[in-house]
Amino acid sequence: MPIERKDFKEEKRSKIQSFLSTFDKNVARPNLFHVVMNPPVHLDGPPSILGTERVNYRGTAFNTAASDEMELRVQSITMPGKNITTTPNDNAYGPSYEMANGISYAEEIEVTYILDSDHRVKNFFNDWQDKIVDKENYDLNYYDDYVGKMFIFQLDQNDNNASAVEVDKVFPKSVGPIEYSMGSTGAFQTVSVMMSFKSWKPIVINYNGTHSASWIDNR
Repeated sequence: MPIERKDFKEEKRSKIQSFLSTFDKNVARPNLFHVVMNPPVHLDGPPSILGTERVNYRGTAFNTAASDEMELRVQSITMPGKNITTTPNDNAYGPSYEMANGISYAEEIEVTYILDSDHRVKNFFNDWQDKIVDKENYDLNYYDDYVGKMFIFQLDQNDNNASAVEVDKVFPKSVGPIEYSMGSTGAFQTVSVMMSFKSWKPIVINYNGTHSASWIDNR
């Protein structure tokens, strides 16, 4: 028996309503995010960029979050994924198959900042790099002395933290070039910083009465 057009419309409407009901706390939007950078305690910087107070987070000393000025300058950020590394099992009888042998993350996180005329944000990351490799004698510093933490928050439509991740052992691997052009009269300068890191993990957030520890699922 053929499906009547009326029944088809009702079925389609029901599927749409069912789909929308799965987002009881709204969808995650890519423009609603917040980034907090916690540089190592040994790093110095301008007061407008880097707080002068020191905090202790989970047993590790850090500078206070690098000021609202720096956090508001973040134009975009790429959140890394997580991969299971595998190796083929060629000794199996029959077709070979993949077996898990470890875990891997992306090599770095790209963060793009909007610059002001004196390039304070860019200079901040260049100074951080100079704490890693001495610019005069090229000596390397100790790893634990130049790594920090970074926190990436997914916000809801009311700017509340809905979910978050903590990125561990971060440092600026590369600070991108600055491009100039006579034709870009209405544009503004940005700089991309590639942050190397060791791992990341979700942060449990009490959001609207529920606890979420994942990047997307805030139901």
